[in-house]
Amino acid sequence: MNEAEIEAKYQAEVAKADADHHKPTAGAMTGHIVANLAVLDVKFHQALWFIHGPQAYALRAATRN
Repeated sequence: MNEAEIEAKYQAEVAKADADHHKPTAGAMTGHIVANLAVLDVKFHQALWFIHGPQAYALRAATRN
């Protein structure tokens, strides 16, 4: 296999990857949703752990339900 064939196969793979990127699957969309929820969960925990003052009581009361 020469360099021209290797480059042609590489370019074909790049074109396929680009086309596939613009057609999201249900699994990929579900992964994005789960990842976003995980980030949101971390943000809520950080707010609970690091907030001080009068706002802390209101936030803790709101998250108990």
